[in-house]
Amino acid sequence: MGIALDICIRHAKPEEADVVSGLIHSAGPEIYDYVFGEGRQGAPGFIAAECRSGRGLCGYATLLVAVHAEQVVGVACFFDATEHGKMQRATLWNILLHYGFRRFWSVFARAGNVAPVLSRPGPQELCLRNFAVAPEKRGQGIGSALIRHGIAEARARGLRRLILDVAENNPKARALYARLGFQSAKATRCRNPGAASRIPESICMILDVVPD
Repeated sequence: MGIALDICIRHAKPEEADVVSGLIHSAGPEIYDYVFGEGRQGAPGFIAAECRSGRGLCGYATLLVAVHAEQVVGVACFFDATEHGKMQRATLWNILLHYGFRRFWSVFARAGNVAPVLSRPGPQELCLRNFAVAPEKRGQGIGSALIRHGIAEARARGLRRLILDVAENNPKARALYARLGFQSAKATRCRNPGAASRIPESICMILDVVPD
């Protein structure tokens, strides 16, 4: 692992939606393209629209960004069980606004198909999702800094575990999480057999958070 850059971790801003949406899309392009790949703008268009709205799982108000030299170089979303329910409802509303009533149901159905590969936090858990670092900045400690920020957040909330999902075809990410103490818990696949052939198996990894 390289030496960590001098970064600032803060909440995202609406004017950063284009950069942030690109990073989020890179975190799971197979899933995002399967669920939101309708219309001319495709999945990146929906992610950017949700980011600007401030609400939902990709809303700027729910995202943390890592900033280096005034450039957004990483993104992460941490949420507990209560927040997850509110964020899901906001995302459903954003889907309706973005796609309209007729296309909403097809997007909703595909989202249901990929639900098993996305872990949900339990009562004592903090979940990490939409986690990505700019390709040219990887290996420089940015991802570790974001995860450690999440660990500190879990401790501050009195939660016992930090959970995340990683694609089985992403060994570098799995190695990073293992170095930080995460343990593999279970592997899951998309419910749709046809989509499962192009959406990689997802592995849930868990870190027990030690209180200060």
